[in-house]
Amino acid sequence: MKRWIILGFILLIAISLSHADEITSATSSDQVLSLPPQMYTVLERITDEISDELFVIMDENQKSALSLQGTGISGESAELVLQTKLSNVTHGHSSLVISEENIITAAAPAMYTDLIGTNLSHQPETRYANEKKEPVISDVFYLEEGFYGVSVSYPVFAEDGGYLGYTDITIRPEEFFRSVISNITEESGYEVMIVQPDGTVVYETDEIEIGKNIMTDQVYDSPEMRSASQALLENETGSVANYTFWDKGWNKQVLRQAVWDTISLDNQVWRVAVIRDLEDNR
Repeated sequence: MKRWIILGFILLIAISLSHADEITSATSSDQVLSLPPQMYTVLERITDEISDELFVIMDENQKSALSLQGTGISGESAELVLQTKLSNVTHGHSSLVISEENIITAAAPAMYTDLIGTNLSHQPETRYANEKKEPVISDVFYLEEGFYGVSVSYPVFAEDGGYLGYTDITIRPEEFFRSVISNITEESGYEVMIVQPDGTVVYETDEIEIGKNIMTDQVYDSPEMRSASQALLENETGSVANYTFWDKGWNKQVLRQAVWDTISLDNQVWRVAVIRDLEDNR
């Protein structure tokens, strides 16, 4: 009799374990359904706007690289190519040509021409772009122009096919992303966070967070926030129904919701998250 009781108990455990995934999935589905549909609409609009602007930059970079085949990568003609490129890009900050030896050979606008001749071999991002010899979107780093930004680059080849270096357009995250999506965030009242694969914040509506790391910085140091951050980095798309963090004014901690998607262009991957304070009535 005792043996049958034990066998029955083991069978009950086995049945329970076989349905564990179903229970988890149901809970996850309930959480997703509790998020306002508008958050997904706003997320799609924002990722589309950012991608469209980056495609413009990439296209202008390619055109300028072809023009530099004829002008060479230094001199007034090369600088004119860069100036023309920047005039065709609404949110570009500066543009350089960097030789295969990591030397700046041309720069625009004029305020940066004193950088010509500078050796950038100390920058891993510069060396990487020259090693790849293909379009590259860098991580955020401290540029020679004197600010933290992102370099969107395109290789330059001579007419005989020899590699000459690359040209880029640099963007300052707080300028670029704010200009591209501010109308959407103001309309919706949501925040936007853009994060590199290593956890570095490329952009946040609350710009004090730019440059922080969501996995290592003290401001995110709570089990609940670390769990949300880990989910963001490990999944291309996803959501967190309820977690606690500071409100937009950093006045108090509030319940928040987040949904995210991924922009993948060239070598770069960015998680783009839309965040809602539950106490925000908009």
